[in-house]
Parts: sequence; structure tokens; C-alpha cells
Amino acid sequence: MSTADPREAPYASDLLVLGQATEALDEVQARIGPRFGRAEVRRRVRRFLSGLLAPVERKNGWQLAEALGERGPHGVQRLLWRGRLGSGGGTR
Repeated sequence: MSTADPREAPYASDLLVLGQATEALDEVQARIGPRFGRAEVRRRVRRFLSGLLAPVERKNGWQLAEALGERGPHGVQRLLWRGRLGSGGGTR
């Protein structure tokens, strides 16, 4: 006979999914992290990826910044803008 509370069963599966998502995000961070020279930028990238996966209604600079706990969209916008230039992009 199990001593587990049956009301906790749905939460156990949610925790498993969250754990798997965290592991997957860790793997992505490990793969792309070396492309960013500064630790602050690597942390912002991690938060940005988490924000993309979060249940944010619209994925624009302001709402992602708010989900990341930032005061405004400038950091998110700078991350995207610099990433584009760094990859050989730029304005055409």
C-alpha cells in the first residue's frame, strides 16, 4: 500500500517536466555560452531563452524584459542587435 498522497500525483508530473526543461535549457546554455565572452551576457541569454519559453502573452521586447525582471527592453534589444551584428549580419 502506497503512503503517497494521491493529491500530489499531478504535481509530481509537473515537477518532472520542469526538471527536464531545466536540463534541456542547461544543455543549450552549455552549447551557446562560449559564444558570449562576458558572464553578464551569458546570464542574459539564459534569461532570454527562459522568457521565450515562458507563458508570456506577447514575445516583444517590453514583455520579455518584464518577464526577465528587467526595467525596460533595452538589454533584450541590445542582446538581439549585437548578436545579429556579431554573426556577420547588419543592416542592408
